[in-house]
Amino acid sequence: MTAFHIETTVSSDGSLLLKRIPHLAGHTVEVIIKDKSSKKSVSGKYPLHGSVKHYDRPFEGVAEKDWEVYK
Repeated sequence: MTAFHIETTVSSDGSLLLKRIPHLAGHTVEVIIKDKSSKKSVSGKYPLHGSVKHYDRPFEGVAEKDWEVYK
């Protein structure tokens, strides 16, 4: 499957005109519409970003006592 990225503006009557679509005449395609005018905050995507200030032992393993191989 080949993907093409085209940005355009919806006209006042709610229609879209897509130009310069390469060599797809007769092919079945899927069209996904994403509203780019509303900006989402980055903090919503990464809610913990910037919350950790210090690691006590950053290179030590976690839950090593629970592994069978270490018993």
